[in-house]
This record gives sequence, structure tokens and C-alpha cells, in this order.
Amino acid sequence: MQNNPFWFHQGYDLVTFNIIDAALKEAFKYLFASHPNHSLPETLEDWEKHLKMTILTYGSYFQAFNSPNAQLVGGADVVSLKWPED
Repeated sequence: MQNNPFWFHQGYDLVTFNIIDAALKEAFKYLFASHPNHSLPETLEDWEKHLKMTILTYGSYFQAFNSPNAQLVGGADVVSLKWPED
């Protein structure tokens, strides 16, 4: 099962971001395998939702472990471009 789209991550503390991203991908593997309302993303729009969840979870990490003046992630902006077709 492929669960690894190509995307560019830009931000602060990418080590933490990448660990959270990997953990969420593992969690979704279990959902894809056993939950009837979840399946492997097939469209760009589906993948946008997964990336948005990763960013929002990363923001929750800052809210839980940092002081209010160190909230470096306050929302999620996801921009995508479809691969050009020949």
C-alpha cells in the first residue's frame, strides 16, 4: 500500500513534524485496513485533507507543550498543483 505522496514541507522543527507525520500515516494504515469509512486517498483533494490533518496535529503539539507566546502553528494552509498532463 502506497501512503507516501511527494510534497514539500517548509517550516520550523521539521524533525518533530516528520515524526508526527509518520505516526499519523501509521494510524491511517490501520484505519484503511479496518474501518469502512476510510480508504487510501486516491485524489489530490483526498491527500490535501491528510496533509491538513498533519499540520493541524503539529499545531496541537505546540499548544500542548509550549507557552502561549510560542504557538508557531496556528492553522493550516494547503496549496496543491496537479501534475501537468501531456
